[in-house]
Amino acid sequence: MATLKIVNCEKSDEVVEITSPMKELELKGCNQIQALGGVETYQRRYLYMSLFDIVENDMFDATTTEEKKPTVKERLEETNQKMFQMSLKTFKENIDKVDRKDKEALKSLLEE
Repeated sequence: MATLKIVNCEKSDEVVEITSPMKELELKGCNQIQALGGVETYQRRYLYMSLFDIVENDMFDATTTEEKKPTVKERLEETNQKMFQMSLKTFKENIDKVDRKDKEALKSLLEE
């Protein structure tokens, strides 16, 4: 059990005590002393947060239903795709205006 005790130096009978259960932790790549140091560091942090009523955002708070905004690269790719589709549509609409010989050559390009 970890305990944080705050005593008013002017009135020693005024005491605030906060406790928190401690858990042993096994961290990969750490020896026992390092793991103990990690537990103590976090325990101290959480006791202070409890004392000062500090709330920290956690993973549950971080999840949102907002869609992620596309990157510049994604927007450029989308724009290029739209421009290609528009060009292709214009090409198909105007292919009938081309000579028969050229029309066959252009159609074969489309099929590739």
